[in-house]
Amino acid sequence: IQDAARATDTLEWLVELAQARRERKEVLPRIIVFVDELGDLLNGGGQPAEAALNRLLQHGHEAGIHLVAGAQRPAAPAVSSLLRGHFPVRLVGRMTSADDARAASGRASSGAEQLRGRSEFMAVAGGHTTRFLAAGWLQEGASPALRAGSD
Repeated sequence: IQDAARATDTLEWLVELAQARRERKEVLPRIIVFVDELGDLLNGGGQPAEAALNRLLQHGHEAGIHLVAGAQRPAAPAVSSLLRGHFPVRLVGRMTSADDARAASGRASSGAEQLRGRSEFMAVAGGHTTRFLAAGWLQEGASPALRAGSD
C-alpha cells in the first residue's frame, strides 16, 4: 500500500483484528506486517498512523500480529521516542552522527556511527548490543584474489 491514508486505515483495521484475536484466546496463524519506510508513513499518515502503530506494537504480539519496519534515517524528529520504544529489537546500520545513532539504537554511545557500513550492523534488544558482520558469498569463477581472501 503506497497511499498513507490507506496504510493508516489498514493499520487501524489490524488493531481491531488484534483485539478480536486476543479475545478469542486460541492459537491463530501469525500475521507479519512490513513497513518499508516508516518515516514516509508517519509523515503522510500523521498522528492517526502513529497512534495505530503504537497500539499495534503494544498489543499485536499477544494476538500473533508482528511489525517489521525499516527507516532510511530514523532521526529523532521523524520517529517519536514513544514509537521507537515499542520496537523490542532494533537492527541498526552505519549512522552519520552520534545523535542519529542514539535515536536509531535507543542507547547513548551505541557506536553505530562507527560501523563500517556495507554489511556491518548491530542488533539492540533487551538492553544488550551485539555487532554483526555479514559474510559475503562468492560465485564460482570469482577472481582468485577475492577467493583467497574468503578463506
